[in-house]
Amino acid sequence: MNKMSTEKLALVIALTGFALASTGCPSTVRINSDPPGASVTVNGQHVGTTPTAYTDTAIVFSTRHVQLDLEGYQTLHTTISRSGSINVGAALGGFFCLWPLWLWAMDYPDHVNFQLQPIRTMHGKAEEEEPDSEEDEQAEQIPIAALKAGS
Repeated sequence: MNKMSTEKLALVIALTGFALASTGCPSTVRINSDPPGASVTVNGQHVGTTPTAYTDTAIVFSTRHVQLDLEGYQTLHTTISRSGSINVGAALGGFFCLWPLWLWAMDYPDHVNFQLQPIRTMHGKAEEEEPDSEEDEQAEQIPIAALKAGS
């Protein structure tokens, strides 16, 4: 190979490395909830409704704040981290010549599952377990004095 070809090859490799390093390697995590249908917010930005996928180009060990909201259920606050599995392409690229690719050597886990908890009422029952009729509701509200007078 002549000197000009070697310089061009080095330039192409350097520019490719710079382009990859500046854009990052995307990673995707599938976010599920039980029950499904929860609104998903990642770092304050709405990203969808479960089940949904979230993708970004954050570097290794980055943490994202996740919030799941579903009517009748407690809001869930949690985190996901880009430390789940090795991104083979980024790891090999970082090993052979493009060291900045090590910044993306780990991916998010393939999926995360979250169990949502029903909102509890003053009676300790789940919100969806409200009395079925007005008669049931009135029966719960009979004062003790009225029960004594009736016996």
